[in-house]
Amino acid sequence: LRGMEEGGELGEDEVREIYDRARGEEEGLDAEAFGRFDAMVGELFEDEDEDEAPTHSDAEAAKEAKANVMAAITQLTASDPAGLAGEDEAGESRLLSLLEALEASPSNRAASGTLSEPDICGCWELVYTNSGMMRFNQGLTGLATTLPNGKFGSLVQTLTSKSYASDCAYEERIAVGGGNDVVASVDGDWSLKSTTSLLTGEPSLIVSVEPGTVKYGPTATKADHWKSVRSMNMLNLVYLDNDVRVMRGNTSTDTVFVFRRQKSFA
Repeated sequence: LRGMEEGGELGEDEVREIYDRARGEEEGLDAEAFGRFDAMVGELFEDEDEDEAPTHSDAEAAKEAKANVMAAITQLTASDPAGLAGEDEAGESRLLSLLEALEASPSNRAASGTLSEPDICGCWELVYTNSGMMRFNQGLTGLATTLPNGKFGSLVQTLTSKSYASDCAYEERIAVGGGNDVVASVDGDWSLKSTTSLLTGEPSLIVSVEPGTVKYGPTATKADHWKSVRSMNMLNLVYLDNDVRVMRGNTSTDTVFVFRRQKSFA
C-alpha cells in the first residue's frame, strides 16, 4: 500500500475509507476484516488490468483485414483469372463479408470522402470481380467469347490526371492458345465525382469513365458500339489504400471490382 500511495495509485483518504469499511464496528482488522480490506483494494485495479490487456491496434486490424481479402481472392482465382467463372459461391459469399470488414477498417482512405483524382492515378490490375456483365462477356471487351480458343488473361486499368485532361486506358490480354495473346486496348476519359448514393442516401465517390476507342490488331472501333465496355463506366469507390482499390456497382452494391496497384506506374 505504501508503494501505491507513493506512486499516486492510491490516496491516503482512499486507504482510510477502505480501511473503515472493511473493519466495520471493530477497532482494528482481524483476519476476516483484513480479507475484506484486501479484496476491496484488489477490486479497484481489476477493471484497469482488464483494460490494459493486449489488443490489436488499428493498423494491425487493417493489415489483417486486407490479408484476409487478398488470401480469399488468391484462392478464388487460382485457376480462374479475376474470378470470371464464378464457380465457388461459398467462397465468393465469404469474400463479400471480408470486403465489408476491409471497407470499415481505419486504413480506408475513401472513407474520408476527400480524395482527388491524383490519389487514385496509377496502373491497376483487376484481380477479382463478380460482375454479371464481365462474366457474360468474359472480360471487358468480350473478345474472349468471339476469338477461337479465346480465354481471358488479364485486365489493367491505367488512370492519369493532368491539368488539362484525365485519361483512362485499359489493356486486356486474351489467350488464344499456343502461347499467343491478343491484346485489346480501350482509351477514354475519366473523372472522380462526389455525389450521394442512390441506394443509401449517403455521400459517395464515383469513378466515371467515358470509353473512346476499342483497338485490337488492325481494328479500331468507337467504344459506343461495344456494349460490354459499359460494365465499368460508373462505379462507387468504396476502399482505397496504397495498393488496393475496391469498387462497387452504382446501383448494385453486391457487384464488386477489386484492383491491385502495379508498381511499374511512373
